[in-house]
Amino acid sequence: MKDPIEKRKYKRYKAPEGAIALLGDPLRIMGSIIDLGKGGLAFRYIQRERPDELSQLHILYADQYVYIDNIPFKAISDIQMPDSPISRLFPLKRCSVPFGELTSIQNSQLDDLRFSFCVTSTIWTRGKSRWQRDLRVIRPSL
Repeated sequence: MKDPIEKRKYKRYKAPEGAIALLGDPLRIMGSIIDLGKGGLAFRYIQRERPDELSQLHILYADQYVYIDNIPFKAISDIQMPDSPISRLFPLKRCSVPFGELTSIQNSQLDDLRFSFCVTSTIWTRGKSRWQRDLRVIRPSL
């Protein structure tokens, strides 16, 4: 069996809890962001409307006080998520969207947001007279 062809240009990074995608103006869909990359994102949501019928995408990540508005997008995948306890009660879907043409401010905000999704690791180094702890951030290629 052939491996599926990866069409993404950029790596996606797992989003922390609390990163939210908001679609529509007024708000029509609110979903939890699954992953985010330079070129787009994926989110899960309870289906009420189709994302491809909406034109406004906003990102909210309250832990870092981030709100990015009016991101141009196009829904390219909108699939039913596998069985889970919640999907038996509500139709839970996963939507993948590439971003359209972004402003320089939106690009900068998205870079900062992806950076905040990075892993921080602790490294012990030997100082002049003792061991010291350094925090190193594993930064994605932006």
